[in-house]
Amino acid sequence: MRFLAIALSLFALSACTSMPLSTMWQMRNADPLSMDPAEIRVAARVPEHYNIAPGQATMSLSVERDRTKERVAEEFTLAQTDIIDSPRLEKEQKDGHRILTFWIAEKDRGRVRQFQNTAKRWKTETPGEVRGEMSLTVQPCLEEGKPLGQVRVSSYIQMQSDADFMVLTKDLDLTRQYDVDGLTREVKTCPDAS
Repeated sequence: MRFLAIALSLFALSACTSMPLSTMWQMRNADPLSMDPAEIRVAARVPEHYNIAPGQATMSLSVERDRTKERVAEEFTLAQTDIIDSPRLEKEQKDGHRILTFWIAEKDRGRVRQFQNTAKRWKTETPGEVRGEMSLTVQPCLEEGKPLGQVRVSSYIQMQSDADFMVLTKDLDLTRQYDVDGLTREVKTCPDAS
């Protein structure tokens, strides 16, 4: 089964071309069908006046059979969790920024396993004809009353608990992708936490 490289979207902007070559090399043998959904972690480093509101981080998985064009696509909520011990994330700490970590919400882990079972069955039934894709979407929001400023975002993924995080994107400068009006439209104010 061929799984396409992870694509990461920030503000719905594809950043797959920003993935370091070292990460592409590390992920060449990654198998989303054997991952334990309880062990997958995603992290994002954002400017300290930005946050990621509940429901604004998701992981999507899709699988398709070439001959029959059957397709299954699922989206799973990523819930914020405490930062775990990680040499990579410790090294990635940066003044004026915060690192937020996420895992697949417990309510969605059963659906991830169902997706994996379907994809494994298709792979057995029609070897060489099944391909899939995994993508992550993170939508940062701006804290009330804070200026937009420069928006540089880095992202990371941990595929299993005995491995460290890998860099997906490094200092992706969203202010270079949008003009001020465009960035203002894309960036929402974070909801009141009270």
